[in-house]
Amino acid sequence: MQIGRLQIAELGFNGPRQVYALYALALSADGTMLAAGGIGGLAPHKLVLLHADTGAIAASYAEQQLASGSGVGFGSSVGALAWHPRGWLAVGSSAGVVLHLVPGGDMRAYRASPRGIEALAFINGGTTLVVAGGECHLRAWPLLADEIETASISPC
Repeated sequence: MQIGRLQIAELGFNGPRQVYALYALALSADGTMLAAGGIGGLAPHKLVLLHADTGAIAASYAEQQLASGSGVGFGSSVGALAWHPRGWLAVGSSAGVVLHLVPGGDMRAYRASPRGIEALAFINGGTTLVVAGGECHLRAWPLLADEIETASISPC
């Protein structure tokens, strides 16, 4: 399906199913990458990164990859996504974990909410991540220097 110049991928209808159900989408700041996240279920992945102009899959992340990257128990689904201006992705989970993911690189995780995360947004020029979830609180998390200044993240 094509809408304007953006080619929409059918994740699971024209080939092997990538994600069972989608709950979150985010377009990168430069407009080149689209992140789609949800629940893996019987499908192999919870998070898929697509080239925005073609819809081709650039990377995909299985439940085991996200869980091992988090170190704190990622949860059953991806509930929210937000691209940082420097090109890495914040991924919010149903278990209240936020994962900072550099596509093709490192991950860093922390428990950001006692309940599932439903929205993420960067504020203050990308120096703070705001997290919203099921407990009716907004939580602001200041970012570390390497997350603000570069497109790489050193794992904790």
